[in-house]
Amino acid sequence: MKLSFSGLGEYKRRRGDYQFMFNCPFHEDTNFHLGVNTKKGIYHCFKCNMSGRLSDIEIPLSSFQDRVKEILGEKPGQGRAITSFQASPRIALTCKVSLPGESKIVSLQSGLPYRYLKLRRVTDKEIIKYKIHYCSEGLFHDRIIIPIYNIDKVLIYFVGRAYLNLNPKYLNAPVPKEEIVYRTELETTDEVVVCEGIFDALRIGKVKPAVALLGKVASRKQINLITSHVRRLIYVMLDSDAKQEAFILYNQLSYYKKTRLILLDKKDPGSLQTEELERRFK
Repeated sequence: MKLSFSGLGEYKRRRGDYQFMFNCPFHEDTNFHLGVNTKKGIYHCFKCNMSGRLSDIEIPLSSFQDRVKEILGEKPGQGRAITSFQASPRIALTCKVSLPGESKIVSLQSGLPYRYLKLRRVTDKEIIKYKIHYCSEGLFHDRIIIPIYNIDKVLIYFVGRAYLNLNPKYLNAPVPKEEIVYRTELETTDEVVVCEGIFDALRIGKVKPAVALLGKVASRKQINLITSHVRRLIYVMLDSDAKQEAFILYNQLSYYKKTRLILLDKKDPGSLQTEELERRFK
């Protein structure tokens, strides 16, 4: 699939030496949604979520070639000829995922990241258990980094949640998430609570094992992941604005396991006190 890069003549430099923002060619864009990290060799659109490797990109505009080469560290007029743009699929799940190189484990000395987690009622013990990191620089600057592991304890994804007023609020690993769920407990459990967000799962995890969909709708592979690692009972507890999606998810899961639907009148599970959560599960 060949695409025109006619809108990519201009770019904005983000915080850091290797971060650039362009207008995305995958959708109509005039607000520089396409992030390019030339050090890591990846691109990601924060609007349409298209991602890939820079090595797969070729650009048709001769007026843009020298600027791209200069950004990539080549001098104008050198390097291979850039003649066309070949869109690549999103990075496959078989690719190795690693945490941002600038990330550090959150501790008392981390300042704002630590205070943010305390406001979300995440304890020191949970920071260690869930290996919660943060970045103060780089592409994921000013974000809490929560790693996601599969049942074999292999890192497959991470969520970057801004602890300052940044847009977008979430900036995650540049790989598809259709086959990914976040678990507070990696082992098979008797019961599990399915929720939307990762901080919902952290809050619910104080009471029962939780699984976050990282969204309101579950893919077939996510359904299989959930049902294959619970023995007895599944609770569905989505945000208060997702009642329709909660009913659909309840029907999907109940084909496989005994399932209970818990509808919230307001807010989301992450805002509930521990006592309220315990009452909901009785």
